[in-house]
Formats: sequence, structure tokens, C-alpha cells
Amino acid sequence: MSRESIRRERTGAWWSAQARKRVAGSAARTDWSSSPLVDSIINRRVAGVETRNWLGWLRENYIKETLDLGLSIGCGTGLLERDAIEQGLCRQMVGIDIAEGALEIARRKGEGLPVTYERVDLECETLPPDKFDIVFSAGALHHINRFDFCVEQLHACLKEDGLLGLSEYTGPYRWQWGPLQMKLVFDMYSFLPPSYLYNYSLGGRVLYPQRQPISSMVMDDPSESVRSEDMLEVVERYFERLERSEFGGTLLNPFLSGILENFDEDDDFDVSLISLVAEFEELLIEGGILSSDFVVDVYRRRPSLVGSEEIKRLDLGRSDEIARQERVIEESAERLCALRTANETFRKRIADTAQGALEEGAKAARLQVENSRLKKGALFRAARFARGAGKGPVTVETAPCVTPVQSPQVPAVIDGYRSLTSAESTAIKNHVAGIGRGNGIFWLGWLRDAVGVRGGKALMAGLEPGCAEVALLQGVCRSVDLVNERALTSGAFPSARYDIVFLDMSASTEGRALVASVARLLGDKGILIVTGHGKGKQGVSAGALDRLTSRLPRDWSRFARVGSMPPSEGGLDEFDAAASVEFTLERARGFGSWANLLVSEILPQVIEGKESMASTLASILFYCESILIEYGLLPPTLELHVYRKGVGPSRCRPVQDSPPRDIVMLQEREIDRLKKLEREEERERARLEIALIAETENIDRVAADLDWLMMERRLLEKRGLSRYLSIFLARRRKMKSCRRGL
Repeated sequence: MSRESIRRERTGAWWSAQARKRVAGSAARTDWSSSPLVDSIINRRVAGVETRNWLGWLRENYIKETLDLGLSIGCGTGLLERDAIEQGLCRQMVGIDIAEGALEIARRKGEGLPVTYERVDLECETLPPDKFDIVFSAGALHHINRFDFCVEQLHACLKEDGLLGLSEYTGPYRWQWGPLQMKLVFDMYSFLPPSYLYNYSLGGRVLYPQRQPISSMVMDDPSESVRSEDMLEVVERYFERLERSEFGGTLLNPFLSGILENFDEDDDFDVSLISLVAEFEELLIEGGILSSDFVVDVYRRRPSLVGSEEIKRLDLGRSDEIARQERVIEESAERLCALRTANETFRKRIADTAQGALEEGAKAARLQVENSRLKKGALFRAARFARGAGKGPVTVETAPCVTPVQSPQVPAVIDGYRSLTSAESTAIKNHVAGIGRGNGIFWLGWLRDAVGVRGGKALMAGLEPGCAEVALLQGVCRSVDLVNERALTSGAFPSARYDIVFLDMSASTEGRALVASVARLLGDKGILIVTGHGKGKQGVSAGALDRLTSRLPRDWSRFARVGSMPPSEGGLDEFDAAASVEFTLERARGFGSWANLLVSEILPQVIEGKESMASTLASILFYCESILIEYGLLPPTLELHVYRKGVGPSRCRPVQDSPPRDIVMLQEREIDRLKKLEREEERERARLEIALIAETENIDRVAADLDWLMMERRLLEKRGLSRYLSIFLARRRKMKSCRRGL
């Protein structure tokens, strides 16, 4: 069977198995969209109402009269075809898929309807020309590698001016999400209670979400997201796009995948959490911080291809290279699996051999003690005296020629957990946990947990005494002196006295004079922390905060008072320019007040039994406000800058998402990674072979010693002088044998 056939059969088998699980009801909800709540969110984003899906939106806007014949590619169990007929998009439907198991279910569910099903591989099989009025793809095209060939067939099978409707994943290849995407997901995931961390896809509790290795995807379903990022470029050479509707999934997909089953959609808190993350995702996409990973597109068939035949040739070459890499990844993964299996077998043999040596050694030790007790009489005493034992107590003799062997230690393989969440989320969790215990100033906790400001002698100028008390309570500093701004420039303080200086610039305009004074007060590498009024745009905050508030639990709504935030002329730009002469800007951060006020009122009143989920919801609310401020989508109430004494390059940069990557490059990196792992396993194999030889030699020695001790025991049980002679001769033979072995 060819590699292409193996790939086709593996993909078909994978999706057939998934279809059977879903129909049997034995599959937990692991996909982010397999939820009525998430469905309603997607419907609202695409169609504007929660009760109409993308097919209904397509029917209302682009299909005025029912079409004769539609084609559904990657039809699975036939849900789309039945829905298209029910909503009046088409009179008849044809569904095609590579998974025969899914097609069997679709035929059974579609009995009595004008729907037919065929098994077709869109990577290599042709479609009948000029036959269909519309083609639908619900998550099928991003599984195609030979993409130009597939789209050419879709173009050919449509009638003139035929439509193409897509609901597709267009995010990172092979689910290899970008750094900003993963940072946001990791942080929000870290707020979840332990009971929500069970991952039904992986079959265990998962402490943080992970990108699935490309090799694992190739071995399970090699078609997954193989051309997701570049496929629409090819589509638009054959089709004219009429409209696009983005429906996100950039955060919801990695956040909910595998753990969706843990959420109860009848629980107000669970619904609010998913809805809040969805609204946060939507705000980031609208603000241009993230791009949508899923889209609904409507296209009309072009009369002819846009672009040259050379583009087609290059795309075919790209598909061939991707297929070649898949084969290399598959072969390398199989070798790596075989090496790991062999090494695990070696480890088991080493452990079994070591255990055997231990048990045999214990037997030998007991027998040695028993034999020593039997060695009584004048001749034995004389022999011990000759060896220097004298007439002391009976000693435990070692068997002849015993050389203790220390086996090479095989280290335990530990899959350790390293926290991948940011210091930002740690600061938020600590702050939410401390609400009601005097820990009410978030920016001070952020300095401790996110920046690492701890334990120095501090001077505070222009801040309230309450800030000093909280700073001491939280361990930000060990002592605080409070002064006003005028005292700083008076020269009343000795030089290099403080480790940290806090300076509030909310009402000050004397930045340059203050910089010189503070520089004199701080020691080398001292820290300057400056606060000031936030700087923002009129009306930006009100819409975003209103939208986040609307996703909170019903019981919380009476506390949510959001008003428009007036524009501020504050900001620390002028102070930054003045400070650059003496200081390096390390961190710049804006802080809001809305989440803190809301959470401070709500958390003390949470009903018993809901404290854990309420804290999670409060933390995510804090986090949403924090990130929206960091990326300029909300104006801050307070700006805070952290400077280090001394001039150097600023390290104040927010995490950015990576630029689009190439699937060929990603798979080449995966090949290099697998080869490196193979080399490591081969080195481990060599080490284990040496360890097994050592353990085998050790147990052989122990066995020989045990044999000698058992023979000695039999001789000691004899009576008369013959036992002395027998033992003497046996010992001489043993010593000669040992010398020959050496």
C-alpha cells in the first residue's frame, strides 16, 4: 500500500471512530464548539442573533430561492445536509467524505430525505463538472493538503455563478498557537479551580493547556490544519469573496478544548465564565490585538482562474513537500517510539535484575550469619586467631572473593510541572485571595509578584499613609519613610540612603528637579516607582466595560455600575523623558479601578459553596481589565512606571503575537526535534546497556557467593574432623577459582 493510501486510510479511520463515539454518546464534549452556549455565541457573531446559525444567515442574505442541488464536502454524519434541506437552502444534497464509518451513520440518519452520500478523497479524486448550485464546507477544507487541486475541482463542479459557503478554521497550522495567544490562555487557565482541570481528550488532570506536538497530530490525523493559514489565498484565485464574518475561537478554542465537559451550562457561574472569556476574546479581535481563528465566508465562482499556471505548479510542489515531510515525521516518530519502548524494556530488566540481586544478597547475608554461628570449636578459633580475630566475639565472615559492586544508577523519569503562567496572573490571584484582609492595593501586589520588588528600605513621596501600611504588610519593603514632594528637593536627606523610592506625580510638574533629587537618594541599582493619572481616550472604556459587565452572573449585576470615563491629560511621558538621563525604564503598566471596586463589593457576599468559582470569575475579570489596559483598549486610572538607577536599554515591551509562519518551516523544525530526541534515546540506550551489564555481573557474583555459602552450610553440618578438612579444601578451590577469574 502506498504512503498516500496509508494516509487516506488513517485519516478515514480516525474520523470514522470520532463519528461513532459522538453518535453512541460515549464521547465527552472536548471540542470548544460542542456546546449550546458556545453555539449561541458563534451564531450571534455570525448572524447577529443567537438562534440562527450560519446556514440560516446564508439563506437570508444570499439564497432568495431554494437551490436545486448542493454539495457538502467533509460531510461527516450528515448534520449540515439535513439542516440545509430543513432550512430551505437546497431541494437535494450530496454529501462526500473520506470516512466510511461517518458516511454509514449519515446514510442511516438521512433515510427518507433527498440526500445521497459517496466516499470521495478530495486530495486526488475528481468531481462531476457543472453539476451543483452551491458547495458547503463546514470545517473540511483546512484538512486538505493538495489544496489547489481540491479547489479547482470545487470550481469545476459548480454551475456558472455558483456559490461556495465556508465555515472554517483559518488559524495557525497544526494548532501551533502563537505566544500571545498561549500567554492569555495559560493565564486564564491558571485561575480555574482544580475540579475544572480534568482533560477528557488526554484522560487526566492537566495543569496547563498545551500545543499538541506536530508528530502526534501526523500520527493520529495527518490532515489536521495542514493548510489552514494559507488555504483562503488559493480559494480566492478561483472564487470572488462576497462577505466574511469572523467568529473568533482564538482563545475559546485552546481554553475550552478537552475541559468543556467540566462546565455546567445550567450553572450561572459557569455560563458567566465562558461568556466573559468569549467577550474578552471579541474585544481583543475587534481591537486588532488578536486575529480570528474561525471565519464564515461566502464566495461566488469566478469565470476563470486568477493567476498563472506557475502559481498552480508552485502550490503542487508545496503540497508534495508537505507530504514528504509527513512521511519523514511518521518514520522518525515510529523509530523514536521503538527506541523508547526498547529503553523502557531495558529499565525494567535493570530494575528486575537489581531486585533479584537484592533478594539474593539478603539470603546470602542471613546464611552468612548462620554459618558463622556454626563455626565453633578449637580449629575455627585457631583459624580466626591466625587471621587476627583473636578470642573476641564471633565475627560475621564474608564469602571468599566477594567484591561489592555499585550499580550505575538509572535516574527516575519525572514529568515535572513548570509553571507557565505569567507573574501578572500570580499577582491577580494573590490580590483576589487577599480582598477583605487589608490587601486592597493591587499595584503594590503587582510590584511584589510581577516585578519582584521585595524587602528594601523605602521612601514614599506624595502617597497616602495607607499605601505605606499595605506595602509593609505585603512585604514590598521592610521600612517606609513618608515625606511630601517639597521635602525631596530640600536636600534634607543624605545621599544613597534608600533602596526604593515611591513618587506620585499626579499633581506635580517638577519632573526634572525631582529626578536629580531621587537619583541622589537612591543607592546603586536602586528602584524608582512613579505613579500618575492614567491617560486615555473619551468613551473607549464605557463600551468595553459595559460588555464585560453584561456577562457577569445575574446576582452580580446590581453591583456593576459602569460610567463613561472622562479623558485624562495625565500620563508620565514628560517624566520619562526627564528620567532617561539617570534611570532605565524597566516596566510600564496601567491599572484600572472598575474590577477592583466591583470585586471588593461582590466577593464578601458570595454564597457558601460558590467561593472557588467566584474567585475564578473575579480573577478573570481583573485579568480582562488588565490586558485591555496593557494593549491600549481601555484607559488606565493609574499609570505606574518602574525605573532602575543607571542608563541602559528599556525592557518595557508587551508580548506580541508571532507573525504568520510557514507549515514547511514548522514541520522541518519538528523533524529536527525528533532527530534530536532519537539521538538522546540512542545515547540513553548505550548507557542502559552498560548499566544492565553491571547489574548482571553483580547478580552473578551474589549468586556465586550464595552457592558457596550453601555448600559451606552443608559441610558445617557434618560431624567430626572431616568437616574441617572439607571446608579447608573447598575454600582453597574457591580462592584458586577467583584468581583464575581475575
